[in-house]
This record gives sequence, C-alpha cells and structure tokens, in this order.
Amino acid sequence: METPEETKQFEDFVAAIKNALPRFLGPEMEKYTNDPELGQKLEDFFNHEMYYRNIIDYGLSFDQVVALGNYDQVEEGINSANYETKRKAEKKEVIFKLSLFPKKVGVEDVFSYFKEKNIRLVSNYELIWFGYLHPELQKRFMIHSLDQNKKLNNSRNCLSLSYYESRMLVKNFFNNEYRQDKNAFLGVMEK
Repeated sequence: METPEETKQFEDFVAAIKNALPRFLGPEMEKYTNDPELGQKLEDFFNHEMYYRNIIDYGLSFDQVVALGNYDQVEEGINSANYETKRKAEKKEVIFKLSLFPKKVGVEDVFSYFKEKNIRLVSNYELIWFGYLHPELQKRFMIHSLDQNKKLNNSRNCLSLSYYESRMLVKNFFNNEYRQDKNAFLGVMEK
C-alpha cells in the first residue's frame, strides 16, 4: 500500500508528463506516436490507479459524518433528511478507487469504465466519509459521486467534494460532461 507521500509523488510525476504531451490522448495519440499500442498504454497510464483502504462506520448518521468532515461550507439541503439511506450498522473495510480520466468524459464513460474494472459507484454517504478521511485530496480534485438521490426532484442530485479557497460539500448535476484536468470519480472496489 502506497503512503500518501508516495501517492503524491506519483501524481506529481504524472502531472509533469501530462503537461509535456499533447492534450488529447487515446486513439488520437496514434498520430503522434505511429504506435497504437503505445497510445493505449499512455491512456491507461493517465487513468492511473489511486486506491485508499479505510474502515467505515456505517452506524453513524449522514449528519454525523458531515460534521466529522469539518467542511468550510455545506450546501443547503445536504443533510440526513434528504440523503440518509438504509444500510447495515457495521464497521467495514472499504477500498476506495479514485479514477481520473485523460479526456473529457460523460457519466456513461465513467459507468462503462467502472463496470469493466468491477468497481461499484460510491454512495453519497461513502463520499462524505472519503472527504473526512482524505481532506487533502479535495484540494487537488473535484471528487464526484454519481449516486443519484431520487428524493430530490431536480438534476442537481449527486454530491461532490469541491475546493475553491475552502473545502466544500456541494450538489452537482448528474448528467454532465467533466473536464479531464480537475475531476475525479470515486468508486468502491468489489471483493
């Protein structure tokens, strides 16, 4: 298991290489390398793996975990009344997978990738746990849950961990296109 320092060193290394290469990767990379295999390897490299093994106490309420997160700003309406879900009250080890993509993606791209890699979508409840456990990551990426809250009758029904001069827990649009430079998607590895 990587230490946080090793993870940051790797991420800085990836960022340096990414800045030195053309902005568009994937099949377009072939025209720069004349090697489709290398283009695919580069795309896989940029979608690097960041895993975080944590113990989650599912017995705490949604509001209790939000309070633990000590966010500077929590958008109105993000509370147990709107986001509480039924779950078994137990402490459980969870392996979070934070995924970055080398190009602009939509939710279907994320769903397809997660399915291929046997990753389930993180719940909004697990997202706020992740924000509490790894606040430093929120300063580097906007971290999204694609867990739609059906109780809310609007399109801003997913939660995201955001950072604009302060740590924020915000509602986000579900059906959105996400830029590649600052967006990450959180999942849980299925055992």
